[in-house]
Amino acid sequence: MKPELIAALPPPPIHRREANIVERHGTCRIDPYAWMKPADWPSILRTPRSLSGDIKDAVDKENAYTDAFLSASGALMRELSAEVAAIKALSDTEGGVVRGGDFYFERKSPEGEIVFGRRSLKTGAEQILLDMGLERASNAQAKLSWGGPRISADQSLFGWAVDNAGSGIFTVKVRHLESDALVVDDIHDCHGGFAFDKTGQHLFWVGRDDKGRPANVWRRDIYSGSDVKCFDNLDPSYFIDLKSSASGEFIFIRLLNGDQSEVWFIPSEAPGSAPAIVEPMSAFHDYDVEHWRGEFVIRTNAEGADDYKIVSAPITAPGRANWKVVVPHLSGRNITGLTPFSEYLIRSEWRDAKPRLVIMDPDGGEDDVEFDDAAYCISVTPNQQYDSEFVSYSFSSPVSPPRLIKTALSSAKSAPLLGASTAHSFDETEYMVKRLNILSADGAEIPVTLLSKKTSPPSSGQPLYLYAYGAYGDVTEASFRPDAVALVDRGWTYAIAHVRGGGERGTSWWRPTLKQGKKTTFADFTTCAEALISMGLAREGNIVAHGMSAGGLLMGSVFTTHPHLWAGVIAQVPFVDVLNTLDDLENHPLGSTPFAIWGDPRVEEDYRYMAGYSPYDQLKPAAYPNLLTTGGVADDRVAFWEPLKFVAQARHLNTGSASFFSRIGSEAGHLGDPSPEGQLFQSALFLAFALCAVEG
Repeated sequence: MKPELIAALPPPPIHRREANIVERHGTCRIDPYAWMKPADWPSILRTPRSLSGDIKDAVDKENAYTDAFLSASGALMRELSAEVAAIKALSDTEGGVVRGGDFYFERKSPEGEIVFGRRSLKTGAEQILLDMGLERASNAQAKLSWGGPRISADQSLFGWAVDNAGSGIFTVKVRHLESDALVVDDIHDCHGGFAFDKTGQHLFWVGRDDKGRPANVWRRDIYSGSDVKCFDNLDPSYFIDLKSSASGEFIFIRLLNGDQSEVWFIPSEAPGSAPAIVEPMSAFHDYDVEHWRGEFVIRTNAEGADDYKIVSAPITAPGRANWKVVVPHLSGRNITGLTPFSEYLIRSEWRDAKPRLVIMDPDGGEDDVEFDDAAYCISVTPNQQYDSEFVSYSFSSPVSPPRLIKTALSSAKSAPLLGASTAHSFDETEYMVKRLNILSADGAEIPVTLLSKKTSPPSSGQPLYLYAYGAYGDVTEASFRPDAVALVDRGWTYAIAHVRGGGERGTSWWRPTLKQGKKTTFADFTTCAEALISMGLAREGNIVAHGMSAGGLLMGSVFTTHPHLWAGVIAQVPFVDVLNTLDDLENHPLGSTPFAIWGDPRVEEDYRYMAGYSPYDQLKPAAYPNLLTTGGVADDRVAFWEPLKFVAQARHLNTGSASFFSRIGSEAGHLGDPSPEGQLFQSALFLAFALCAVEG
């Protein structure tokens, strides 16, 4: 951190240390900051403001120290906020889907709040269905579930789930479109997933147990208000995914973790029926189900189809014995999803670390929808009309803000969704995107996406901001990011390392990183950084690394193993206290679900492997780079004491002159403050830290 900035800061907080000894498998480790974890964490999640005592004092001291940094860099923060806001304003485009004679839209209000509504394509008249600004007027921490709003198959209902505490405790609400009346607003303590039956009479929703885990599925008669439990999840190691089929004919209940899944179904025309199973769960078998042309279509990795194949099955006997191959497995072609229409089936897939769509007709014909860009993102719009003649999707890239496109199912010809230009005022011609493949030590080609100004291409003379996630098989998409553009406008290179652990190159890109393969993710990231340095595209000690959640674990690891590479590390809600967290999953809202991903500390071999990389436990006396961690008291995924403990331990052991900051939101959940102001502040904080961390 620059000396003039350090001189403006007060002394950093020093927290007490205790000799708390943890014994496991004949080994002992010391956790000097174990006291930072509240004994009554479940109650803290429900009422974050109840945090008190020494733990709250530690949070307050860390926040005050970070606020002092923000105050010292106040002019820079204001400049960055204005720059990111200006780019967002230039790039914000309306999203949505056409259903019948209406366009169901999602856009930003002048204040930056998300607004959902529908607009008549004939008259232009609008009906606002949900204004998150109004939701937050009564609760500043209100945010939507990750699944977003949904429309019933008969287009009579609009539903959403909102988390009012930031801790994963959702309320499901339903609006009747014709009357504009709220017909459901009293399902409060649920897990966020929901689905409508075909007629809009019933709502299915996911309940929680007393530890916050998805425990069961309930059926609400919307107009009588009665709830009936229709499914129990007896194993806390599985999540519940709930959806209605694209046809509206079935409700699907999917149990899943990182290793396997199982699907049950309920006919929409008989919502009171007991759920029936498609195929019983088995080791390492993952599958998902949709309904198309009188049969189930199933995306499955059975029989060695690591990158998935598509099979069909009769509804009356859907088990594996009756599956027929529709699309065979092809190694390297990762099939990620299915979107059925009445006459066509859309297959989403990845090839060579790029997404594409494939239009399939009933006779086996196929048309590809793909783009020539070096890196890009395609997102099929949810809630599409089943008998539509086109598929609609959003396209974006690091230099291209999202735009809506429709492709005719019968001809594969594409056009703007609403027939008019969706051009924006952002000038993408000033920027360039490159895709490199970095060779790892074991011969794997790691994709890296680079964004820069055309007038200042990547070089060792400019700083590099390197982002990665690398977990759960999730793809880090090359989408448009206003904060990245703002940094590039200041002469930086912005890069995404598509490391193993993500799904960019299929199942073989992530499954081997589970449990005792996780160190591959960490090695890929440092390999990318070192390769960019050797290619003259970056310079050692002039790189800022950033990752979130499981990507924060990655940041914690490379912080401890390769401190010399970085000017700074941003560990956003980082999973850095691996052993202590997994040791206590009995009391965690995630239950034992993470064991399939990271390993089970009760198994000695798993424990010893995790002990070899758990960032909190790997800290030792060293000259570390500058560090910023974030967390939220209401975060039910990565608890706030993980980033808090990591900063305290790193500061205690540091032998150099770097600075260590932590900012813990008093009511924030996993994604931070959900308000437009909160998200803009977070972007400015990360960018200001990066700018201050690099050499002057």
